[in-house]
Amino acid sequence: MPYIIIDPEFSALIPPLKQQERSDLEASLKAEGCRDALVVWAGHNILLDGHHRLELCREHGISYRTVEYEFESREAAGIWMCENQRARRNLEAYAIILLEEKRAEFDKRKARAKQATSTGGDHPQLSAMLPKGAEPINVRKIVAERSGYSERTVAKVRVIEEHIRNTGDDQIKVRLLKGEKTSINKEYKRIVEAKHMAEALAKVERAVLQPSGLYHAQIADPPWPYEKRIGDPENSAKAPYPSMSLDEILAYLKEKVVPFFHPDAILWLWTTNAFLHEAFHLLEAAGLKYITTMTWFKNRMSTGDWLRGQTEHCLFATLGHPVVTLTNQTTALLAPIAHSRHSRKPDEFYELVRALCPGRIAEHFARERREGFDCIGAELDAFDYAAGESAAASRVAGDNSAVTIVD
Repeated sequence: MPYIIIDPEFSALIPPLKQQERSDLEASLKAEGCRDALVVWAGHNILLDGHHRLELCREHGISYRTVEYEFESREAAGIWMCENQRARRNLEAYAIILLEEKRAEFDKRKARAKQATSTGGDHPQLSAMLPKGAEPINVRKIVAERSGYSERTVAKVRVIEEHIRNTGDDQIKVRLLKGEKTSINKEYKRIVEAKHMAEALAKVERAVLQPSGLYHAQIADPPWPYEKRIGDPENSAKAPYPSMSLDEILAYLKEKVVPFFHPDAILWLWTTNAFLHEAFHLLEAAGLKYITTMTWFKNRMSTGDWLRGQTEHCLFATLGHPVVTLTNQTTALLAPIAHSRHSRKPDEFYELVRALCPGRIAEHFARERREGFDCIGAELDAFDYAAGESAAASRVAGDNSAVTIVD
């Protein structure tokens, strides 16, 4: 029996077995032996099919046999492997797309080799990209057609693969290949949102407050961590922007808000019904004294937990003994939702703050600029788009236009 070589590039084409699949294969091998021959590349002794069987046979001392297949090139052998895996197993979407991506790579390599020897090629679709002056080929489209998934999904897989290469987080791939309580869309969103959040926080870090500028009042509308609660059956809402953890929000309050307070000052902390309890604890942890709650009654309902939300809350807290110009203000803010733009607070709120709080005012996590306020945030122009509603969606990486890849 020839010595079998496990080639890293080829073995990477073999999707991992799910736990039940591995258990079933192991039981079958123990009971019936290895009935199917392992496929090796003739003259090279490289294993092309049977990687899981070989591993289990060696583990349990089970005999096996091999059969040799001939291929004209490494690329031809790789193409056969991709097609064989597609035909033999019930694969997850992620595995199918990766196989078709690799198959396209083998196709291109094979076409280059044929062009180098001036023999043409039997892959006209991909070899068309090789001659001088030829129109570029959209490989993503080819992969989408072969895999049966959309170009958008293929693009998301590429983003995930790039993230894995950059971070070494192979567990993401394992989960997707095995279909373990995740999906391409979920992992893609998590990666893109984390990247966007890191960029946003970096921008906030660069938003320098004047050292001599202390504020008599500050507003904070932090991005609460809705994505942490997606698995809750009662949770029907998710913010369409990257969020911060509770620890990150507290750190921000301690580092970016409290140190820039006048000794006698006011904080307006926006929160939702879902995070009302946590907001009280954050105020206490930041060293602020809770005074009262103003509730915004909206003119229509939106998403929410258990009950559809039609209110939002702003906690009024103090440091020291601030001055406020009280007249007949109440804890109820009756104002319509402004232009259907998510998280935008009504103009009536800012008029209330101006009326109550004399002195300098800052707004953190601001998403638009307002006269009379020092606005601090990574998305100050979020509401300044002519189209308005689709601004946030338009910046998602990889989704703006078709990607044409030419090597």
